[in-house]
Amino acid sequence: MLVKLVRRIANKIRHCRYKKIKIKGKNNILQMPEWSTKVFIYGNNNKVVIADTAQFKGEICIGAPDCYTDNCTVTIGENTQSNGTAIRLLEDNSTVDIGDDCLFSTNINIACSDTHSILDFEDNLLNIGKSVNIGNRVWLCQDVKISKNVTIPDGCVVGMGSIVTKSFSEPNCIIAGSPAHVVKRKVKWSKLRPKQYMNLKNEGEYNG
Repeated sequence: MLVKLVRRIANKIRHCRYKKIKIKGKNNILQMPEWSTKVFIYGNNNKVVIADTAQFKGEICIGAPDCYTDNCTVTIGENTQSNGTAIRLLEDNSTVDIGDDCLFSTNINIACSDTHSILDFEDNLLNIGKSVNIGNRVWLCQDVKISKNVTIPDGCVVGMGSIVTKSFSEPNCIIAGSPAHVVKRKVKWSKLRPKQYMNLKNEGEYNG
């Protein structure tokens, strides 16, 4: 009986490690699994929607205590998994859209906005951020950084340590480097370990 109680408490602690929510502002909407990621919202009319089947560990920040941000949306699709992703939005009307069946490793950073301004000599703002769009079944390897105004198409793999500063249009590619570029085309990926995949393939049991 005592062992079961200890296990139950340990599970609650483990599940709650990632649940820290702070919302300042009006008309903000939060739809996410109970155990899910940390969320900080400073602003009004913002929305965070994480699918019930997603397992998304990390942190989502909309706005900041000194920079209230309005009308932003973050969506994370079905069966998407993350072991540690930070998402930040600091400009009104900006969006981060992540598709279904994605796999994100640790120390992933998605910056939909820069944290400071870059101006030309006429004082025009040059680094406006509006959106990050990540398609379905995208694998982000460890330490990937994604900048503002970037699109990553369906089926792509982004290599370890890559810095993605521009949009791509071709699906099923390996994107890698700093800055990231296409290094291989016409690929697909599996959550199986390479050894597991080879064993299944050799036994004729792999069905894609």
